Amino acid sequence: MEVNAAFKLSLLETLKGFVHFAENPGNTASVFELQKGLSDNPISMRCVEYMMSQPEVRALAEEMYQPMRPSLNELVKYDTGSLAHQYAKSLLDAGFDPDFFEVIEIKGPGTYLDLRARQTHDIWHVMTGFGTDLGGELGLQAFQLSQIYTPLSILLMSSGLLHGVSLGADLEPLLHAIQEGFRIGKTKTPLLSVKWEEHWEKPVALLREELGLESANYTPFTE
Repeated sequence: MEVNAAFKLSLLETLKGFVHFAENPGNTASVFELQKGLSDNPISMRCVEYMMSQPEVRALAEEMYQPMRPSLNELVKYDTGSLAHQYAKSLLDAGFDPDFFEVIEIKGPGTYLDLRARQTHDIWHVMTGFGTDLGGELGLQAFQLSQIYTPLSILLMSSGLLHGVSLGADLEPLLHAIQEGFRIGKTKTPLLSVKWEEHWEKPVALLREELGLESANYTPFTE
């Protein structure tokens, strides 16, 4: 009975996050609700197994790589075109806090990789070329699904498209962004395994070449 009750509670949490994201994709709290609801689901456990089957990701998880990160004001001083500059400038221009996400207690590889994915989410935006509009977010989720098979990405894409339908909007830009995410999704090196903090000075174009990553070609979605 306890297991069944816990499952129902996680399902309700997931459903709540799904509905809240569909209502307002800009509400990051809904993403945390989805993540919390999925955290102990067997599907998420299989996602962790898949990530750990990739040697590069497994090595990072076993190391529990967690370096100190300079402030955005320090990173933006790097050369224009570098990872540090583009990452910091994108966050500063948008007024985003790179540490906005809830703190996750690391209990093993799964929670570590979850935290690492959150910490590097905005770096993935820079590397893939996807913006932070709804189309860019859904495109990045498609890319992330191709990379690590996370069920969270499936729910966010579905919920985001539902939001577009509720607006009566043309879904073509959103569908194209998702298509682009899948198109560029497979890279020579899994992005989750990259120690980005050791490459701040490198030009983004050079990093893309080294990783076998193309930049997304999509039209930003405006409501």
